[in-house]
Amino acid sequence: MTKQEDIYRQRWWNRLQKSKRSYFFEKSSEEENVSVFKKFVCFKNDAIYVFRWTFNILIQIRMYGADIKRNYHISFLRQFSRMAYLAFVIRVNPRNFRKYRLFKQKNWSNVDDYAFAHVNVQRTFSNALFPDEIDLFLNKFLFFQFCREYDFRSPSVLAAYENGRCIFSEFENKQLPKEDLFIKKMNGMMGMGAKKLLYQDGVYTDNRGNRYNEESLFNLLEETSIKNYPVLLQHVIKNHPSWSKFTSGALATCRIVTYRTPDSSEIKPLFATFRMPVGTMHVDNFSAGGIAAPVDVKTGMLGTLVGSKPINGFYEFTHHPDTKQRVEGTVLPEWIDLLAFALKMHRKVRSAFVGWDICLTDHGCCVLEGSLEWGVSTYESPYEKPIKNTQYPEIFEKWMETCGNHE
Repeated sequence: MTKQEDIYRQRWWNRLQKSKRSYFFEKSSEEENVSVFKKFVCFKNDAIYVFRWTFNILIQIRMYGADIKRNYHISFLRQFSRMAYLAFVIRVNPRNFRKYRLFKQKNWSNVDDYAFAHVNVQRTFSNALFPDEIDLFLNKFLFFQFCREYDFRSPSVLAAYENGRCIFSEFENKQLPKEDLFIKKMNGMMGMGAKKLLYQDGVYTDNRGNRYNEESLFNLLEETSIKNYPVLLQHVIKNHPSWSKFTSGALATCRIVTYRTPDSSEIKPLFATFRMPVGTMHVDNFSAGGIAAPVDVKTGMLGTLVGSKPINGFYEFTHHPDTKQRVEGTVLPEWIDLLAFALKMHRKVRSAFVGWDICLTDHGCCVLEGSLEWGVSTYESPYEKPIKNTQYPEIFEKWMETCGNHE
């Protein structure tokens, strides 16, 4: 590593640390004449923070501790101490103990170098560089229109509802297609607000057993958009048969993070992760309980499967737990096309980093969404390496220099 690369890395790391929670004793050293009332409020907030996460850690040990102790030989006391270190020293959610499999000594040795989460830093980055593109990636309806404009295959939007009003419709006379459908939160991330509706004999049924006819389904969309959030109604996308062996039934996707070089001359891949649903899941999101494998961007070779929640007591697999298909050491079908598809899409936007969620269907590559807040855990957890030690911090900081931000 050159001296300049080290400067960039340290600068990025400092941004990340500043975005984390500060205790009162840390903030008070920077302030003068702090009032008694403010001291009381700050002490109270710190006490609530410690109590809340201590309780959360105990709950996690109760739920998952026995399996970790039995299969990974980590005592309850050590589990508690490691989660406490995450919550109170590093100041991140202690569930990262499972998400990053920090019961493994190899991973624990990197604990002080993992970024874990840097959403606030990514948000600052987006606002500083290309704020006009933020809504494109936050709003699934705008993203659908973007894909339609440039002829990128994506799930068709049948209807869009906002504040109780239908703002877009692909059908006439409210004739819904007689097939499975998906309701999605228009601005949702990580599968939030997703609801799959199974069609049979004129009735759409969700995963809770609620049944809807056409009229009641339209009423649901209208009411949800009033009481909760804007929603989309979409077709259900199915994987190509070559990918069916990697999923229990729901859609599997590949998260490909691409970047534009700071001189804007090239679009390149940063990393890729293949995400798969398990059991009866309707989404493949890792944080929701799905499993993921690292993808070698040069060859498309898949690595070891990992999960944030145990399956039969384990968090790592060579084969898909449901289909029994070997994943580790397998080349992801049509990888070259998937990568080319992601790079082609990135050329249509100016944003520096984008995480593309792409699936393979009978009609070829299909993009579900793009994200500016793609989450470092999609690299750090399956790859078992800190993103700090990649080229990412240097590229990040070079981009920030273009807008005069040298913090």
